Amino acid sequence: MRIPWGRVWLSLATVLAVALAVGFALQYLGVWVTG
Repeated sequence: MRIPWGRVWLSLATVLAVALAVGFALQYLGVWVTG
């Protein structure tokens, strides 16, 4: 069974991008909350 590496890398990149976006959002939210 051949692994579709393109799809695997795309999934990993998406997960990484989402994690970074969530991290930045939480950071900005924390800064906004603490003032």
